[in-house]
Amino acid sequence: SGTGTNAKIILDNDSLGSVSATGWVSKTNLPASIGGGNDVGALAYVAPDHIYSTADATKGFWRYTISTNQWDIMASTSANWAWGDALTVVGTSTIYAFKGASTGFWKYTISSNTWSSVASSSDGVGNGASLATVGSDTIYALIGGSTVGFWKYTISTDSWTHLASTTASIGSGGALVAADSDTLYALRGDGFNSFYKYTISTDTWSSLTNTPTTRSSGGSLVFIDSNTLYASRGWGTPTIWKYNISSPGWSYMASTTYNITTSGSMVSVG
Repeated sequence: SGTGTNAKIILDNDSLGSVSATGWVSKTNLPASIGGGNDVGALAYVAPDHIYSTADATKGFWRYTISTNQWDIMASTSANWAWGDALTVVGTSTIYAFKGASTGFWKYTISSNTWSSVASSSDGVGNGASLATVGSDTIYALIGGSTVGFWKYTISTDSWTHLASTTASIGSGGALVAADSDTLYALRGDGFNSFYKYTISTDTWSSLTNTPTTRSSGGSLVFIDSNTLYASRGWGTPTIWKYNISSPGWSYMASTTYNITTSGSMVSVG
């Protein structure tokens, strides 16, 4: 997530691409293939020049430098990533991560290239788990796994708080993104086309215009600017949509070069 005019997407093999006004452009492949039915893969953008990526069902962690179009292998995690892995950035110094398929929750310190454990999530996460940062002290989390679990993690107290459950269960392709200090958007995934808005100040969910078709594994959602969200359908398709916030509705964007499957992930850069 983040703001900007370019979106990056990871596909279900070893590919990275970027999209601009002229369409999709291939970038340097990942250090190794991802996916293979593992439903593992997450990206995080750290301004101004890096994208971090989980490395399939392994302990691997990678960093992509935008200006040089190259990948580096970073410090490994203490356990393998699994389905439901997720990343979110706090400022430019820290990444927080769901390990996936467990209650494991980690902190990555960028300056020292080190991992540490923080308070575990109260529920084990599954497919469709997603994280979104609001401000410097709060992370919101969809638990996924075809559940309605929704939580808030407070960094300063290293603690979790249960919030209002989602309107319906969140599964494969579920996604969460912060738009401002009071608004989150979420996609249900799991073979549905449901789209929701969460208002932080009232701890309430509301339903919005559904995506044009159903979504599942590999689907993502990113905040582009104050009026625009991008979403990928996933589910073995190249489909990308744009959502207009001020005049609610979805439109189709240029399709990706390759189909987006189980390990698809997208971030906004800039």
